[in-house]
Amino acid sequence: MKKITSIFLIFIMLLNVTVYAQGENAENDSPFLREADVWAREEVGKALEKRLVSALDIGDLKGATTREEFCILAIKLMEVESGKFSREILAAKGKELPLENTFTDCDTLEVRVAKELGITNGTSATTFSPNDLLTREQAAKFLTATAIACGVDVELTTPDYVDKDDISDWAKPYIGYLAKIGVMKGVGENRFDPKGKYQRQQSIITMYRLEKVIPKVIFTDYEEVENYLSKKPIPEDYDAFFDGTLTEDGKKIPVKFELFLKNDNGPISRGLNYYENGVLMSGAFYSPRFVGKGGRYITYIYDYEYKGKKWRTKKKETYGDNVFLPYLDEGYLNKLKNNEFFKNADAKIVELNGMKVVYVEYKAIIGGGAKLWFDVSRRMPVKAIIYKDDRKMEFKLTSVNDEEIPVSMFMHEMFVDKKEF
Repeated sequence: MKKITSIFLIFIMLLNVTVYAQGENAENDSPFLREADVWAREEVGKALEKRLVSALDIGDLKGATTREEFCILAIKLMEVESGKFSREILAAKGKELPLENTFTDCDTLEVRVAKELGITNGTSATTFSPNDLLTREQAAKFLTATAIACGVDVELTTPDYVDKDDISDWAKPYIGYLAKIGVMKGVGENRFDPKGKYQRQQSIITMYRLEKVIPKVIFTDYEEVENYLSKKPIPEDYDAFFDGTLTEDGKKIPVKFELFLKNDNGPISRGLNYYENGVLMSGAFYSPRFVGKGGRYITYIYDYEYKGKKWRTKKKETYGDNVFLPYLDEGYLNKLKNNEFFKNADAKIVELNGMKVVYVEYKAIIGGGAKLWFDVSRRMPVKAIIYKDDRKMEFKLTSVNDEEIPVSMFMHEMFVDKKEF
C-alpha cells in the first residue's frame, strides 16, 4: 500500500491558394505532377495544395532525397502547421537560432533549425553531409524526429516486415511507429527495404501524411489561451470516467479514475477516486468548504483500505486544488508559468480529432513530466501521459454522465449529501 500510495502522490506532484488536380487526371493539369508515378500523384498534389512543398524547390520526383532536402521539407511542415516562421518556432520553444557555420559543410537555415529542434544531429560534431542520399530507414528516423518536434505523442514499436532482420536495430522502433500510424509503409509483399533510397515523391507523401496526424496549432500564447478560456462558461455538474494503464518495472496495471465536479452556482467542488486492477486505492477531494490554516482552501487526499466490510481512510492535507486531474483555469495556467516546480511549461490551443483542446506539456524539477489534452468546455483532461523514471501512466476519457457507471459513494458523501468522513 505504501508503495502504491507513493507512486500516486508522485503523479499528483507531476500533474498539478493554388489548387492542383489530383488522381489519374493530374497529368493533364500539372507538368510537375506528371513526373510522379501514378500511385503518388494524388498525395503529392495534396501536399502542393497545402503548400507543404513548392514545385520550384523540388527536383526529379523519382530521384533520391538528400539529407538537406529532407530538413527543408520538415521545417516547411512545421511552419505551415504553426503559421510561424522558423525563428518564431524556436522562440516559442525557448530556443534561439543556431549561429552560422554550425556545420562546416552546410549553412542552410532549415538545417540549422532542424538541428536545434532535435530533428538531426549531423553526421559528426561539425559536418552534416547535406548531399548524402537518405535510405528508407534513415528517413524513418527523420520523420519520427519531425513528429516529436511537432508535439506528436510518439509510441515506438517493433515492425513486422519479412525483411526485418535487414533493418538496423536503431531504426526498428521508428519504422514500427510510422507503419502503425500509416505514415510510412512497406514497398510491397510485406517488405520494407531499409537500405533502399528514399525518393523525393515518397518524402513529400510521408510529410503530407504526417501533417494529418499533427495537432493543428491555433493559439500558442498563454494570454491568448487565458482569453479564450475566459469566454467559456463555468462547467455544469458532471461525472467523468477515465481508463488507462500504469507501467512500472515493465508491468502494465489497468487503472481507472472517477472525476466528479459540482458547480454550486460559482464555487467549484471536485473529487476523484483512483483504482488499480479494479480496486479503489486513493482519492482526493477539494471544495471551498474545506479551509485550512491561514484560511487557505485545502485538498484532502485519502488512502483507502477495506477491512471487515468497512473502508478505513488515512487523510493527508495539501493546500490549494490538488485533485490529481487538474482543473483548467487561469490559476492552473499561472502555476505553469510561474511555479518553479515546472520547467519549459507550454500551453496552446490545438485541434485534436476535429475538437479544440488545450494542450499542456511540461517537465518537473523532480524529474519526469506530463502531457495533457484538455476539453475546454469541461476544463478537464480528455487524454494524459504522466511519467517519471521508469513509471508512466497513460489514460483517456471514456464516458461522461454515464448512468450505467455509478459514481462512488465517497463522492456522493462529500459533495451530494454534504457529509464529512
